[in-house]
Amino acid sequence: MLKTLPLFTLLLLLAGCKTYSTDELPDTRLYFGSGGGFAGAYTEYMLLENGQLFKRESQQGTFVVLPKAKRSQAKALFASWTEQKMEEQDFQHPGNLYHFVRMEKGAQSHRLSWGSSSHPTPDAVKSFYASCKTLIPKPEPLKQ
Repeated sequence: MLKTLPLFTLLLLLAGCKTYSTDELPDTRLYFGSGGGFAGAYTEYMLLENGQLFKRESQQGTFVVLPKAKRSQAKALFASWTEQKMEEQDFQHPGNLYHFVRMEKGAQSHRLSWGSSSHPTPDAVKSFYASCKTLIPKPEPLKQ
């Protein structure tokens, strides 16, 4: 019995570390990004609870895989969405340049967008978005 316990624990840990592809995604996903301007271009990130991070730019149309974020950071963001009752907020005030966060849970989707100077963005929304942005990998410096 004692020898099977570590193997069972290992199997549970591995089951929780599933890696997803864009063809097979979990029901719960967090999206965030920004866009607008003359060209109407946008950049959108998709975060999964296991820390997988994807990026899509309007010119590409498909998501590309980015380096994985720490699972604990991703879990904290999903928990923060719930704790801050983001789904109870109704804030749709994009400007010419806008930012957004969107949570999808199965067929349910809730989006917040902002950028209009005539509608001050709630601090909770700005703070949540700032936390999301910390997961975006920094670009490598150019080699000379």
